[in-house]
Amino acid sequence: MGLISVKVFGGLVAGMLTVSAIGYTGTQHFENVKSTIATLEDKAELIHDQAYSTITSANKTIVFKNEEIIRLGNEIDRLDTELTEANSSIEEANQALAAKDADLEMANAQMATLDTTSEESLDKVEALVPLIPIVDNGINKVVGQELAISIVSSQADKKIKISNPNGVDIIVNHNGETVTATAGTVVYVSNKSGIDTFTYELPQQDGSTVSKSKDIRS
Repeated sequence: MGLISVKVFGGLVAGMLTVSAIGYTGTQHFENVKSTIATLEDKAELIHDQAYSTITSANKTIVFKNEEIIRLGNEIDRLDTELTEANSSIEEANQALAAKDADLEMANAQMATLDTTSEESLDKVEALVPLIPIVDNGINKVVGQELAISIVSSQADKKIKISNPNGVDIIVNHNGETVTATAGTVVYVSNKSGIDTFTYELPQQDGSTVSKSKDIRS
């Protein structure tokens, strides 16, 4: 009978019968004992049913919680795997970035070397001894050679170089100002704007002149 054992239940009934036997008065007492036994049986069954329901509910809860623990454990394992893979990807990216940084540093160092070499080369060219003027010794002078006009970018403030290979001086108009390009020499002028315009009259062997013009864009 559930939580109340047969031995205990029997003892209760026996006690009632003994007590009742002392003052036995007939059938009514017997019926009272039977009623008491039925009441105790009902109470025992009720307690048993309540306990059974509680235990069943508890077992279901335990099963659910165990399943939830297993599910959460699997989820943690999955997240740990994803975290490991993410950390590996980050490490690979950091290594690739470090390699790119090294390449960039090398490229910058090479560019610096090229800049230095370029400046040194330009300085050497600019330091060349100017052409010796052609002496007028009765022989026809060299004329008809166009002026070599170019920008010198290695200097802090850009300059424009004018080389005159002819044996005569040539007057050059530079954005409204005149400058004399001496025969067989080089002259430098300041860069004035985005476009520097040079115009001059170039002497020819037959004594005529030809108009020349050149634009330099900085």
